[in-house]
Amino acid sequence: LPTRVLDVGKSNELGDVDTIQLIATDEQQAPYVVLSHCWGPREDAARVKTTTTESLDAHLVGILVEELPRSFQDAIVVTRNLNIRYLWIDSLCIVQDLASDWEEEAGKMGDYYERAAITISALCSPSSHTGFLRNRWLSNSRLDFRLENYENINIRKASSPFGSEVGNKVPLWKRAWVVQERCLSSRILHFGSEQMYWECRQCFVHEDGRRLIRSSDGARMGPGCFLPTGNKLVEKSYVRWYQLIAAYSKRALSVEDDRLPALGGIVVRFQKLIKSEYLAGIWKDDIIRGLLWCRKNDGPHRRRGFNSSRKLPSWSWAAIGSPVVWTPMLAAGRLSTDCNVIEARVTPQGPIHLGRVTEASIQLCGFLMQSSLMAFTTHLGPHGQLTKFENNPIYTSMDGVGSDIIEAHFLYMANDTRTYYWLTLTQCTSGDQLLYKRVGILYANKAEHGHLLKDAEQTLVTIV
Repeated sequence: LPTRVLDVGKSNELGDVDTIQLIATDEQQAPYVVLSHCWGPREDAARVKTTTTESLDAHLVGILVEELPRSFQDAIVVTRNLNIRYLWIDSLCIVQDLASDWEEEAGKMGDYYERAAITISALCSPSSHTGFLRNRWLSNSRLDFRLENYENINIRKASSPFGSEVGNKVPLWKRAWVVQERCLSSRILHFGSEQMYWECRQCFVHEDGRRLIRSSDGARMGPGCFLPTGNKLVEKSYVRWYQLIAAYSKRALSVEDDRLPALGGIVVRFQKLIKSEYLAGIWKDDIIRGLLWCRKNDGPHRRRGFNSSRKLPSWSWAAIGSPVVWTPMLAAGRLSTDCNVIEARVTPQGPIHLGRVTEASIQLCGFLMQSSLMAFTTHLGPHGQLTKFENNPIYTSMDGVGSDIIEAHFLYMANDTRTYYWLTLTQCTSGDQLLYKRVGILYANKAEHGHLLKDAEQTLVTIV
């Protein structure tokens, strides 16, 4: 069992139970259920009942069910009807205002979802106060009939258009934390607005009997999605990591500092597969490719820059509050490089798999050149905004620099069959040490821009 769970009462006590109890489990073993839900907008989240240092003792005595948000009450009903006694809900089972408890429990959260008997998913509920057990259309009518020379045929009326409420736009799947919750759960019961859905590593089945084809981004994020099969498991694991981060980075967080901690459980499991050191969102044994992320353009009016309150290195994709992507060729691994990794240092703040750091740097030896970067934003493409550089149009994706003209340094990183990849850097200092910060990535067509390498000199570069 998790460190704390909610005792929702034995099934034979259903008639009279109107309270539940938060209990410390002392490593007991028993089946339990977890709830995956949206806290909701800021004003709704502020009204969610939580366990704090002040309320902890009272919750260990008992909690009135009627005082809980509607989704919590519904989860209790489902748990009891499954004849399971224990339920884990993040807001009640983690002491929310105790940083040490939150950090410890966040580090275990992946295990909690993985070991649960089942995950209850409040799929279409935008907040904890909405609930997910609601009046629905009449149950599907089933008509059995036989045609001569044919097997039995069942006809059911679908309760909703196929896949209409299990795409990427459902409220729950917009949450970043839910990526980990779905990937690590062994089985999930989703409660939609019109029907339920069963999801496990083998299938995604609608209550009306249909099966979802795992083609959408949301569908690919299900249980065990990060586990590769077949040959070349390490390379497949890296590719799956970049695909997962591209999908994950599009999702929302109430607290931006959670962007790396919300992946902690997945990080632990990836690390077992690839045996590499984790560096604030990228892997040491695949640093060159890991550094070549770019901010995915989401429209000219939605450009977001760095948040200075986050202590993340500029080279981490998590340092910007925007969706990121790796190009298909990068993700597929067809990459050559002349850039050498000299050193990679990370000083973690708490468990390293949670990604928070107090200090981080990567030292590379590669070809560096300097020039002014003059940007215009008349065209936004999949690789970034079209930028003019040395009178030649090439693609560059800027991480969040607001100026149209910057004095930049460009570090040659790698190439594939068609493209040279350079990191766009600006200089900074720490004492008497010259350092660099990443501000973007530059793409140059090999056929048109091979001359750029002639202007670069081999240099030792430390990026922070």
